[in-house]
Amino acid sequence: MTNCTSTPLLDNKSPHEKLHAKSYDLTILRVFGCLCHSSTITANRKKFDACVVSGVFLGFQPHTKGYVFLNLKNKKIEVSRHVIFHEHQFPYKLNVDNNKRPNNLSLPIPQSYVFTNDFIHDNSPDKIDS
Repeated sequence: MTNCTSTPLLDNKSPHEKLHAKSYDLTILRVFGCLCHSSTITANRKKFDACVVSGVFLGFQPHTKGYVFLNLKNKKIEVSRHVIFHEHQFPYKLNVDNNKRPNNLSLPIPQSYVFTNDFIHDNSPDKIDS
């Protein structure tokens, strides 16, 4: 990707804008982690195979016009140019209950280690009552 940041040395224009006399096209940027659908190549597809593969957008392939995504069916990272994005849907979004905190550990966390809003306590050894 070329340098798209404007600079005062170039009259508040980016180097790309100075070289090409037009601003950089930012419409290729997508939301990381959103749901996407990639069409499968017809040469690799049999009659009853799916035409579209669902995935999670991971980024861009360097030096290529392809999008990198995680295939949700076979859990492999793939690259495709023919992708449709659903930028408001996130397959791996955590659903957090307001009363409970998300806990990815298999064992419960002891209450003394749970982060609370009143985390500022002065429990220094010289101030503890004996």
